[in-house]
Amino acid sequence: LILSLVAVLLSIPMAEMGLIFFSDFIPHGVELVLTNGMTVLFLASVVLVVGILSGMYPAFVLSSFKPVQALKNQGYINSANSRSAYMRKGLIVFQFAAAQLLTIGTLVIISQINFMLNKDLGFNKEAIIHIHTPDSEKEKKRFTLKGELERIPEVVQMSLCQAPPATNGFSSNVLLYKNGTEEVKVSVMRKFGDSNYLPLYGIKLVAGRNLTQNHPTEIVINEAYAKELGLTPEEALGKEISQSPTMNYTIVGVVKDFHIFSLHAPFKRVYINGFEENLFSFSIKLPVPDKGARNFTTAIAKIEQAWNKVYPEEKFKYEFVDETIRNFYQSEQKMSKLSGTAMTMAIIISCLGLFGLASYTSLQRAKEVGIRKVLGATAQNILVLLSGDFLRLVVIAFVIATPIAWWGAGKFLDEYTFHVDLGMSLFAYAGLGSLALAFFTVAYQALKSAWMNPVESLRAE
Repeated sequence: LILSLVAVLLSIPMAEMGLIFFSDFIPHGVELVLTNGMTVLFLASVVLVVGILSGMYPAFVLSSFKPVQALKNQGYINSANSRSAYMRKGLIVFQFAAAQLLTIGTLVIISQINFMLNKDLGFNKEAIIHIHTPDSEKEKKRFTLKGELERIPEVVQMSLCQAPPATNGFSSNVLLYKNGTEEVKVSVMRKFGDSNYLPLYGIKLVAGRNLTQNHPTEIVINEAYAKELGLTPEEALGKEISQSPTMNYTIVGVVKDFHIFSLHAPFKRVYINGFEENLFSFSIKLPVPDKGARNFTTAIAKIEQAWNKVYPEEKFKYEFVDETIRNFYQSEQKMSKLSGTAMTMAIIISCLGLFGLASYTSLQRAKEVGIRKVLGATAQNILVLLSGDFLRLVVIAFVIATPIAWWGAGKFLDEYTFHVDLGMSLFAYAGLGSLALAFFTVAYQALKSAWMNPVESLRAE
């Protein structure tokens, strides 16, 4: 009960820090109010329940000892194969299995996040900002802004467009292609951009050419749409696509597939058109300073000056394309933070349990260690002897955790069309890491026993 009380008192400031650390997950205004009656009742209940439940087991075990055996140190607690010993070892296996499950899960999530953020999306996203002109604009001031931006030396490339290749929203049309007597009528995602759109974003043509300025009936399609039409990229060139009886497009180019959503989704059918009335935004490529430093302050300040000159009443806003894409995976990043915290706590608790068991075992086998030292055993021999039993428990925990973690990681990765390969190296890292932690945890107690003077451990009291 005293230990439980001390633990609860220590947990209060830790909970306050936890509210700050997990602020992204907690609704605004939530706080720990110790003057609340329910909070005090809960904390008191924790002290009583944990104290009583944890105290009951040793109380029942101790009361079951036969006094004669206990006084001769031959009691229940000394048996290496007793139910008590199996329970202690079982708890260690359970703790390390849980810790390894969380470790493997966290490594899988981190690997998938890194994969998603670094995968080639089919277009360039680095050092590009996107700005939107006012939706209510009717005077075509955006062309005036375009002229102002073209005079800024820090603007490496610029495209008047509707949106970046990948965004949270989407726009689509149902397009019709007639191939003789056959018709292919499907919904196709659409992107609008001028002739600079493909070069700025580095979207690669596999057949045909880029859009021509001021030709609204030209479109460039991606490979996924060409495949849907039953055409190769070369065969698709020059084909007519209908949006309505009065609106037809001509395919002038085919580009490699690129991601327009997160990696949860497969490649979508896409076409790109340069219809001027839909070009209300700017994508601007900025120069990357030496050594890859992301310091675009000067360039953005000049762009803002140009904006204020054309739109003095509108607030200047911009977004980096790579940050927009990073925001696709906010839930995964939060999951990584939560699982990483849980993993750390599980490892700490597991190591504390192992340390406690190692301390108990070292005390229990003190005479054995003393005899072995008298017979010539070295500190290294004692270290291997005492740590070997515990490392076997960690190996057992790893064998239990691996198939469960493999199944869970597979379920998690199945949510993504594109994901990392679930190789055994990740499991090997987790297993070796657990073995290393376990070894260093028990090594102190093992070496302490090995360095003890045999006279002290063998002396009869």
